[in-house]
Amino acid sequence: MSSMTATDASGVTATRHSYGSHGEQFGDLRLPTGSGPHPTIIYVHGGGYQAAISLDGAAAICAGFTAHGYATWSIEYRRLGNGGGWPTTFDDVLAGATYLSTLATNAPLDLTRVYVAGQSAGGQLALWLANRAREEGSALPPLRGVVALAPLTDMRGVATHDPASVAAAVIGGTPSNVSERYASTSPLELLPLRLAQLIVHGTADGTVPYAMSEQYVRAAQAAGDEVTLATIRGADHVDLWRPTSGFFSQVVDTAVATLDGWRQALR
Repeated sequence: MSSMTATDASGVTATRHSYGSHGEQFGDLRLPTGSGPHPTIIYVHGGGYQAAISLDGAAAICAGFTAHGYATWSIEYRRLGNGGGWPTTFDDVLAGATYLSTLATNAPLDLTRVYVAGQSAGGQLALWLANRAREEGSALPPLRGVVALAPLTDMRGVATHDPASVAAAVIGGTPSNVSERYASTSPLELLPLRLAQLIVHGTADGTVPYAMSEQYVRAAQAAGDEVTLATIRGADHVDLWRPTSGFFSQVVDTAVATLDGWRQALR
């Protein structure tokens, strides 16, 4: 059900829809111009799984993708501080992504060309969604690729090093007492995804180390996945999706070029 519409500075209109009864179970749908059906990106925002950071932080990059011809479905979900954590955060993201099929009954979305993307913690959730989509009986539409911006890919490693980390907080324990949760959520342990992936990371990232993406890409390629690491030299963590950073256009252009390439390969 639509509850509101808003048009941002780029001229892209977002329509808000609820995918559940909780106040944090909603998302923003942005549609490109034209009749469609449009290739579609399920987008998961980041923010360390914290309630203080919402999907508003992903508005600019979603609008950027939509301006390049991609519908975007940006998901909100319960986070630490407003009912999130294990397993609620993951359940919400899965439910929000699955709701895309309902949206397609009234919106011109091409469910044969669906991609998933996310930033930071949302990059981890996007890669996790890609794994869930290939499970037998999944209600998710078939996914054609993943774009992850500065993703948290080694949940176990982070939580082992720092038991007070956001990784341990969202999982609800340390690897020593809930090891199976890390095995089912940490992207490094979900390989191979059998899906094309683009990992975008800045070399000056002080939040999620660039080396983590290097490690992930090496492991993914060794497992047989088609993975590309796009290095944004000099970019810090939020520079990748902050429209005033000076790196924003490079990130959007890089991601769109990759997405367009994946679309061409489907023809």
